[in-house]
Amino acid sequence: MAEPTVPVCWICGAPLRVAITRNRHAKTALTLWCGEDGRHLRAFCNHRPVVEEVVARLEAQAAVTAPAAGTEPAAPAQQALQNDSGGPERPKSTRKRRAG
Repeated sequence: MAEPTVPVCWICGAPLRVAITRNRHAKTALTLWCGEDGRHLRAFCNHRPVVEEVVARLEAQAAVTAPAAGTEPAAPAQQALQNDSGGPERPKSTRKRRAG
C-alpha cells in the first residue's frame, strides 16, 4: 500500500492543516484548512472510518515523538494539532451586547 500524500490547497498549493474537532453531539470530525490562508479552503470530514484512521495515526505519531521523561513538553504552538481557523488572530470585540 502506498504512503498517503500530504493534501494541498488547490488555490495556492500550501499543505492543508488538520485539527480534530467535535460537534455539539460530541461526534469526532476532522477539520482541514489552508495553511497559508484559511479563507482559501475549509473542509470538514466526519466519515467514521477516515476519522478513526487519522486519529489512530496521529496518536501513534505522538507516541513516537513524545518528549522523554523529565523534559519539557512542546509549546502549544508547536504541536501538530491546533484548533484555529488558520488565519490571523482577531482581536476580541469591545462592543457590548444589548440587554433582552
